[in-house]
Amino acid sequence: MVFSILQSLVALVLSLVLFPFAIKFFKNSLILDKPNKRKIHTVQKPSMGGVVIFFTAIITILICNDLNTIYEYRNILLALFIVNLTGIFDDLYNLTARYKLLGLVPAVILVVVVEDIRITSFYGLFWLNEIPVWASYTLTIFTIITITNAFNLIDGLDGLAGTLATISFITLGIWLYYSGETFMATLLLVFAGGIIGFLRYNWEPSKIFMGDTGALTLGFLLTISLISFIEKNQLPGVENTYLFNNVVTAAICVIIIPFFDTLRVFSIRIFNGRSPFSPDTNHLHHLTMKLGLGHANSTLVLAFSNICFIILAIYFKNVDDNFFFYFIFLLGLSASLLLHFFSQNTKNTINLKRTENTPVFEPKKKAA
Repeated sequence: MVFSILQSLVALVLSLVLFPFAIKFFKNSLILDKPNKRKIHTVQKPSMGGVVIFFTAIITILICNDLNTIYEYRNILLALFIVNLTGIFDDLYNLTARYKLLGLVPAVILVVVVEDIRITSFYGLFWLNEIPVWASYTLTIFTIITITNAFNLIDGLDGLAGTLATISFITLGIWLYYSGETFMATLLLVFAGGIIGFLRYNWEPSKIFMGDTGALTLGFLLTISLISFIEKNQLPGVENTYLFNNVVTAAICVIIIPFFDTLRVFSIRIFNGRSPFSPDTNHLHHLTMKLGLGHANSTLVLAFSNICFIILAIYFKNVDDNFFFYFIFLLGLSASLLLHFFSQNTKNTINLKRTENTPVFEPKKKAA
């Protein structure tokens, strides 16, 4: 564990050193994130911070691990490279959803087909256990695509996606390490180090965004780590101390913010007769912003909520999955409804847009 932590620190230092140069390079090259109706910011800022996060993590892995280990996990590293490359093209050329999906296909094949990282059972959730092979591949591919894009959608505030990724990566990294998945654990902790360095420059007021290069890559790594967490839970050799009787719901708790946010906004859009992919301001981070919390406080509130759900998963790890799933779902739904109620009944009319010269959430002046 000590060596994994040391590698994480190496990635952190590299990230802190490289980001100032990256910010300057992206500004000079006019590689900037342009405001649109999906985004809160109104000022162009450097994007593609995910390139630096990926670069620092991979360089750290390459220089700190032996060739045999790197060769053994080459398909996972290659898959992450493909996803990162897809994100680069998306940030540069604003790819349509179809082309973005096509870019993810080779990475999914490497992970699911070649590495055989897939969901093989529901572990009793909805009273289902082992599933057929065809259903296993279908469900795994759907899960990877859905969660990767869900994480991409949550990247709407300064520091939010990076903070949530750090929490999830550290949680899963520690569990996987003590369950025997040393390399995957190290990979997660190394990425966490790179993200923490990124947050130094992405915290409000941010100097750079992670872009799709970061959101897609981190979402993809998070998804395959969750699948490893779920599947490792049933393999022999894992000590009972670390086992979850409700592993599927426990995995949901790790990603509760992007999971519930996507489920919520898609349901609202479909209910209102709109495309689930149409833009609006119904995301959880929009609701916290409408309360007047600002970027930093909204991020902290959502991060704290994520940590609370993880603690609940650990505390109730021996509870039946069916009971725990409905408990978590109702708890998340209740919290969402309360947040929606208070955000809609706030006294001030809040402006979701921000510029460099105006404070976040300055109340609009009422007409005389």
